[in-house]
Amino acid sequence: MIADNDNTIQETVEEVEDNVIIFPHFQRINAEELNSDTVTEHYFSQLLKLLEYHGFDTSDDQFVNDMTIVNMLLTASLDRNLGKSNMLHGALDSIMMQLMNASEAVGEN
Repeated sequence: MIADNDNTIQETVEEVEDNVIIFPHFQRINAEELNSDTVTEHYFSQLLKLLEYHGFDTSDDQFVNDMTIVNMLLTASLDRNLGKSNMLHGALDSIMMQLMNASEAVGEN
């Protein structure tokens, strides 16, 4: 009877193993090797696929223009995090200052 239980357990384990999804292991990249353009391209393409899946018209000209800016801002943010310069850092700082000032002005009313 014990042998039957052992076989049943082994069969159950094998069934569970058959249903397990093995996710790929991602190897961490050293900060010196990170490339913001490559990272942005990878995640941005995933974002566009998801937006399209949810019904957004990703081929609309205005949408493409808007998302191009988002893509550039993501790259600039990653560059700053990596300690690299980017021509959009000044614009990001200016936008953040304007948003903070607008938020404070709304809070005062």
